[in-house]
Amino acid sequence: MTRRRRRRKCPIEKGIKIICPHCGAIVVVPMCKAVNGEQINCSKCQQDFVFGA
Repeated sequence: MTRRRRRRKCPIEKGIKIICPHCGAIVVVPMCKAVNGEQINCSKCQQDFVFGA
């Protein structure tokens, strides 16, 4: 018997929570947007920032 693997969604498609460095609000963005270093716009203070390690 062969076992079938379940296909799961790629975790990069899921949203992650990031804290805005300007106002401290929690912003939910797709993981690929944070990993790629794209500009993230805070929905509360409307300022742009880049997620970096």
